[in-house]
Amino acid sequence: MNLKPLAVVILSSGLVACGGGSTSSGGASVDVDISDSLKGLSQEPALASSAVSEGDSVSLNSVLTANLSEDSYMLFSFTAESDGEVAVLLNSAAEDFDLYVTSNDLDLSSERLSSEEQLVFSVTSGETYSIEVSAYYGSGDFTVKLVEANRTSLGLSNNEYYVSLPYETEVLCDTSDYNFDGEYQVVINWLGGYLKDGSEKSNFNSASGNTFTILTNYSDSEPEYDYSYSEEYTLQLTVNPESGVVSGTETGTSTEINGSDVDDCAISTTYVGRIVL
Repeated sequence: MNLKPLAVVILSSGLVACGGGSTSSGGASVDVDISDSLKGLSQEPALASSAVSEGDSVSLNSVLTANLSEDSYMLFSFTAESDGEVAVLLNSAAEDFDLYVTSNDLDLSSERLSSEEQLVFSVTSGETYSIEVSAYYGSGDFTVKLVEANRTSLGLSNNEYYVSLPYETEVLCDTSDYNFDGEYQVVINWLGGYLKDGSEKSNFNSASGNTFTILTNYSDSEPEYDYSYSEEYTLQLTVNPESGVVSGTETGTSTEINGSDVDDCAISTTYVGRIVL
């Protein structure tokens, strides 16, 4: 079983939160004219369907099906025939399956608290990419769509853009300090005024020029164990409508109370990413 990292369980910017309640209300929008050249392919190509097994080598533009029992995983791979952008979309009725893609210089994960996962990444001709589906919780059939990245497969509306946001995070707590990095992949609708991570949607609270701000707070408590946790964040992202670069910062604080022990943290994240589609 793959353990879910802190960034999944206590995720900033209101993209998702487990337990308790997360809030982000707004109504602001960014009236920015994003270059049409950044939208990428519109239509889904023709797809072939086949069953997949552990260790198989598969082809791009395929719909792959298999079954996993809880606490197990399956690995398969494909070799890119040309440079480009590829999307991998996992779907299952099981409670929580996760998705991973790795290569010599790539290490991506999609670990939402569901079994609808997706990743988009750049491939290099001749490079082999490993895909892992992990049954974190639950058992059952799953489907993986491996396809040239396109707006139809990803379900993007006219004003929605798929955005890759690599990040670096610093956490300074009373009890310990640490750093971690990774990549969020989200959908942003500047004109509609929202950011989505899977089914979780956060509205912009304010906007100025090409920059929007989202304010988020989250809390959870278990009185029977004398435990509580709370956090709040301010996310600001700016888009360059010609290059598609999306960059910004996120700052926040958290407090964890466990009996008589209190741990306060200051959390700072830097994002430099891009519009993929």
